[in-house]
Amino acid sequence: MASRKCVACGKGEIKKIAKFGRRTKHRGMEIDVPSDLPIPTCDNCGEEFIDGDSARMIEAVLDTQVLKLRIFDAIGIFSEDGENKEKIRRVCIVLEDVIRRTSKGFSVFN
Repeated sequence: MASRKCVACGKGEIKKIAKFGRRTKHRGMEIDVPSDLPIPTCDNCGEEFIDGDSARMIEAVLDTQVLKLRIFDAIGIFSEDGENKEKIRRVCIVLEDVIRRTSKGFSVFN
């Protein structure tokens, strides 16, 4: 990405920055943005700028985060009903398939 000036503050430059502590609402869930996910951000005021390529990458990563949270919730429910081993095994098979499809660029939630 070519260096460009921030339109919000007019002082900083837009750089891809990965940082800890970001949260967002995605697919109806409040989730942590992975700390290693770089987002175009002003190095002066902190304003984030999402272009088309960044949006697609961020959406894929956040979809995976939401999927993990939903799976962990499901495993917790399954663990309470006494039939947990078989149900957890089936969830893991589905999870492997979904992660494989997601990593190939397919949308999990459409």
